[in-house]
Amino acid sequence: MVKETMNIPVHSRPQILKHRNNWDRSYKVTLRFPKNERFGEYQTIHLEGLQFNVSSVKRLIHIEVDKFNDSYRDYKKRKERMTPTRKYVPKQVQVQEPKPKPKPKATGFSILAVDSDSEEEDDEVEEEVEEEQPLGNWGDEE
Repeated sequence: MVKETMNIPVHSRPQILKHRNNWDRSYKVTLRFPKNERFGEYQTIHLEGLQFNVSSVKRLIHIEVDKFNDSYRDYKKRKERMTPTRKYVPKQVQVQEPKPKPKPKATGFSILAVDSDSEEEDDEVEEEVEEEQPLGNWGDEE
């Protein structure tokens, strides 16, 4: 049994995981991705199996990584082509001014009606009018 390691780009890891079970059955090579062996944008893979099988799987890994990189590059190109057509145009939002309340028709009883808005305004005015007690001189005793 031979144990080897190799590094692959982290963004291509899912592509390798997709084929890991098939390679394990076909070539009897185990692939492991230790969590603590990720360095920047690269992940370490541990391969364990017979020498010939390990070298075959390494070749297959390189092929899959190359395929993934090609498709990723194509995706980036498509995305660049699409971005100029996607311009953000803010919608014009119309601000509606609040409509004034319609005044009730003048009747004989309208004089008796009390407006709730006017009561609140009267309370505010009364609070502002309150006088403060004058302070005494420095030496005065109370």
